[in-house]
Parts: sequence; structure tokens; C-alpha cells
Amino acid sequence: MLFAANPWQNESLSYSWVTKNWLVDGVLILNILHQEKMTVSIKKLLKDDIPCVFINKYLGSQQVNAAGIDNHDGVTKVISHLVDLRHKRIGIINGGLMSVDGFERFEAYKKVLEQFGLKYNEKIVGYGDFNEEGGYEEMKRILYGSFKPTAMFCANDIMAIGAMRAIKEKGLRVPDDIAVVGFDDIEAAAVVEPPLTTIRPPLEDIGAKAIEQLIGDIRNNKKTVEEVSLKTKLIVRESSGA
Repeated sequence: MLFAANPWQNESLSYSWVTKNWLVDGVLILNILHQEKMTVSIKKLLKDDIPCVFINKYLGSQQVNAAGIDNHDGVTKVISHLVDLRHKRIGIINGGLMSVDGFERFEAYKKVLEQFGLKYNEKIVGYGDFNEEGGYEEMKRILYGSFKPTAMFCANDIMAIGAMRAIKEKGLRVPDDIAVVGFDDIEAAAVVEPPLTTIRPPLEDIGAKAIEQLIGDIRNNKKTVEEVSLKTKLIVRESSGA
């Protein structure tokens, strides 16, 4: 039986309630937002005896069984690629900081800039909420600012597509005036104009690892704590100017 629990609605639909009142052997949890109500629901679930695995990590203080993307690895590949192309003013359009990917990619961006001796500048930082319109609006705002980037890293491909639209509307060219790199390698990344340089996460491997962890816990009648981060691949296309 498949049951979709939404802990945002009420306690009777929380993860903990579902595992106690339905026939559930284990739980896979995908992309949890780090907010107070969700944290309460997750804490209750982790106290139960039901095995659970997070697909992508959990930002709370508890240690959990999880399989996800090595975001630091992906961001390092992006910034290294742009530095190799001699960019020094590398901006970012990030998603929400309450998601694992948004938080980790932004933190990695700041750390990797420092590793390469580049300065973090808030004037070329935007928050696009992981959607195309957000990427477009934040890129437009940055372009009208006093400090211009030569390259933009967008924390997902959808925001990168929106950012490229704003760059073109300003009469600038990608990648001649501003290079753009995304993250996720969605299908549209290969067919936009210009094709988008991006990071490809190992989604099938992540799913397989999460299932392996969960089945292992169910069979062994225990709850383990193993956080696995899988490496990414840089897919170079025309938008970065390589």
C-alpha cells in the first residue's frame, strides 16, 4: 500500500502517525525542508522502531540514514571549471536555504571561492527559489547592480534558464559577456540556446543506495546511521564558453 503523508496538514497525517497506524515496514523520505513543524515530525519518526532512509540529507541535528548528492563535489567542479576559464567575478543564484541542496550548494560556493582566492560579494548573489522566474528576476536585479559578474553559477538548471533569458533581454550574450552554469542536467539543459553547462547528479545510484540501505535495515530489524554522498559529473556545453 502507498500512503502519502503530509505533516504540514495535521498530526494525524504525520510520518510517525502513518507508521504506527498503517502496515509499514520502512520509510523513504525525499528532500525534507528544514522548518520547525517538519523537524518535530521527523524527531517523532526517528524515535520509532520503523527503519527510515532520507534521499538527500536532513539539515536537523539528528544523525540519519541517508543517500544523496555530494553538493560540495559538484560546486567545486563548477567553480574550478570557471576559474580555468579565467573568471574571477563568479556570482550565484541559489535556491532556498531551508532545503539540503540550497543550503549545501551555497555553503560550498562560499568555501570554494575562498579556496581559489576569490572574494565573496553579496552584490552578485541572488535567491531564485529553484524556479525559472526566480532565476530570471534575480539575474535581472544583479545586472542592474553596480558590480557585474563575468560568470554565474545557478544552483539548478531551471534558474539558469531564467538567468540566461534575463541576460539576453539586457542585450548581452551567453557566454561571451556572462558565462552561465547550472546544476542537475535536466533534459532542457541540452536543448536551450546556448546548451547549458551543468552538473549531472547520479540520481539512479542515489535511489539504488537508499533502497539498499532501507532493505538492509528491514531484513536485519535495526536502524542504522549511514550518510552516503555520491559524486557528480561536470557536463560541459556552450553556455560556459569552454
